[in-house]
Amino acid sequence: MAVLTNTMMQGTAAISDEEAYNIEKSLRFNEADSSHLKHTPSTKGNRRTNTLSYWIKNTGDGTDNVITGGGSDGNNRWHSGFDSNDKFYRYERIGGSDKIQFTSTRVFRDYGSWYHIVEVIDTTNATDTDRFRLYINGELETLSYTTKYSQNVETLRSNNTAHVIGGRYDMSVDDLNALIANVQFIDGLALSPAAFGSFDSTGVWNPKAFALPAPNAGTTWSSGVAADSGSDTLT
Repeated sequence: MAVLTNTMMQGTAAISDEEAYNIEKSLRFNEADSSHLKHTPSTKGNRRTNTLSYWIKNTGDGTDNVITGGGSDGNNRWHSGFDSNDKFYRYERIGGSDKIQFTSTRVFRDYGSWYHIVEVIDTTNATDTDRFRLYINGELETLSYTTKYSQNVETLRSNNTAHVIGGRYDMSVDDLNALIANVQFIDGLALSPAAFGSFDSTGVWNPKAFALPAPNAGTTWSSGVAADSGSDTLT
């Protein structure tokens, strides 16, 4: 079985038996140290469509563990992570009015294993439950909603305000207790987990080098080419 391991505080994070793709480093976040990474983009990105991918080993310490967060103040902030019941959750408050909140229906209590998480924002989607999609270890999760994103709303992720790994925008409470590796943020695209990992022959989800899913054998067709009725599909 392919596994993610961490032999030191910062050590080997992942080795895939079949894909032979290595994640060389992981980071250990300690809540007591308020350890975190923070970046404020100089310009806004696509606030309606983007994808965040990362591998995480949760500690299950009985408190909220904020994995990522951002914003500028109490009325403009977002964060996601594992709550005290080990469910994945997301919260966002936009302009002091829109309050979006939901949790996974599953709990994640295998504290010895790594989870691959893909958070997809696509508020352009006509289906309200598809405007935020959560994939864990390659599988789409069922979410329990308090409120959903309205169509085409501009979220705060990819805004030119603080983006944090390891806590909320102001690092006030619920800092992260976990190991995290291979964080990738893709602005402007709503991607499936296939861009970041794949199942091996035993059904285990493994990391792979990032690659955009492409039509056919990777050929890019111009908009002036008409497709026939063959079997070519997007993968």
